[in-house]
Parts: sequence; C-alpha cells; structure tokens
Amino acid sequence: MSHRTAIGRIQGVVVILVLVVAIVGGVYFYSASRPSTTGSTSTSQLPTSLVVEEELQPDSLDPAVSYETSGWEIIEQVYQGLVAPNGTSYTTYVGDLAQNWTVSSDGMTYTFFLRPG
Repeated sequence: MSHRTAIGRIQGVVVILVLVVAIVGGVYFYSASRPSTTGSTSTSQLPTSLVVEEELQPDSLDPAVSYETSGWEIIEQVYQGLVAPNGTSYTTYVGDLAQNWTVSSDGMTYTFFLRPG
C-alpha cells in the first residue's frame, strides 16, 4: 500500500467519524430541546424566555449602539427590520415589517408603509 493511499484512507475515516459525531450530536440536541409530548400542552406551559449562551456579555442589546458579535446574535433573534435582503442580493430588498415603501426623487426621504398587524 502506498503512502498516498494510506493517507487517503485515513482522511476518509476521519470524515466519516466527524459526520457520525455531528449526526449523533444533532439528534441528541434535537431530542433534548423538544418539549415533552406527554399530557396536554396549554399556553401556560409554553416557554416564556429566550436562553442564549455567549462567550462574552453583550455591551448592549440596542441595535443602534451595539457593534460586537455577541450582541448582534441576540438582536437578530429579537428585532425585526423594515426590509431584508432579497435572497443573496445586496441591491434588492423585500419587505419584512414594511409592506411597501417609496423613495423621494432626491433619494433622501424613504416612506415605509407597515404591514397590518
């Protein structure tokens, strides 16, 4: 067996082991995070808090002043924007909270019309 073949086989085994660990970990995490299906579920039993594990404490949860990653990971889960990028495009947008919007001819004034509800 050549040296190249042995390295290729070792790499293949490592990839398979990583996939197995990822799948088993995902199944465990999914089953551990699901609510119990025993008994009836009323609205009082639904979760009322958001638990986030972060390496660093966020400086702020105000989207106007928070610039570090740990704060934005939470902000993106809590706040909703007026518009969002259209798929992977950086130049076209779709409404999120905004149903539609207009832009003045000089490009300085944007008027957003919020969706009902």
